[in-house]
This record gives sequence, structure tokens and C-alpha cells, in this order.
Amino acid sequence: MSVLVFSAGPANGAGAISARLSMRTTATTTSGVVSVDLPMSQHDAQGYINNGARIEVRCYGDDYFFDDQLFPTRTFTRTTGTPPSQADRLWADQYGVHLFTDISFARGAEYNEDLAPDNGDEVYCKGTWIDGDGAVLSAFTTVARGTF
Repeated sequence: MSVLVFSAGPANGAGAISARLSMRTTATTTSGVVSVDLPMSQHDAQGYINNGARIEVRCYGDDYFFDDQLFPTRTFTRTTGTPPSQADRLWADQYGVHLFTDISFARGAEYNEDLAPDNGDEVYCKGTWIDGDGAVLSAFTTVARGTF
């Protein structure tokens, strides 16, 4: 008697997420770029995007008592175009799913409620991946420090 066994490796779907934030300031605004990446095969990445996956981005002032959200949640879904040459694009490539989005907010608001008045502000963002079935992965950027 022989037994034939079939096995498959793990799916190459979303299992990890990373987020990064880079900031720049002018006299009147603070702006930056948030990038979110989910490594997986291009086939799986495009399948997720085609079937309703999305990435939500929220940015906060890192305060002592309460972290105020700096602007409404931004949601990114399937797009067209030639990313990553344009911001605000969610796309798939051979490395997985990617998002680059520009952010900006008014300069001079209170983004720092620390007890020690050091004139510094702290800002961070959260990228949340939600696939078409509602499974969720989230990652926080490191905190950007400066006078925003």
C-alpha cells in the first residue's frame, strides 16, 4: 500500500507590514511622506488589491496626555498609473504591496504636550492594511521630532 501526500508551503500573502515617515518644514506648513510596505509575491499583492484590500493612514501629534489625530484618516485602494512616480498610490510589484502618500498640516499648532517645555514637537503615523476579508495588520512609524 502506498500513500500519496500533497503538501503546500505557506501562502505568500500579507504577514508583515512596515511604515516609515519623513518630514520637512517651511515657514507655514509641515509636510512629509508616509510609506507603507507589505512584502509578498507580486501575484498575491495584485490579487489583494484587485479584491478590495486597502491601506488607511492616520498621523498623530505624540502628546503626553492625548495623541491628537492631525487630519482625517486617509484611505487608499486600487489605483491606476505608474507608481511610484506619483504620490498617493497603492500598487503591487515583485516585492509586494506599497503605498507612498504626501501629508501636510498647518505649522504652529501644539503637537507636543510634554511636561517639559522644550519647543519640540513629535509626530508619528500608523499604516493599517485591511484585506478584502477584513483581516488587519498595522504598523507605526518612528516618531519624528522637530518644531512643527
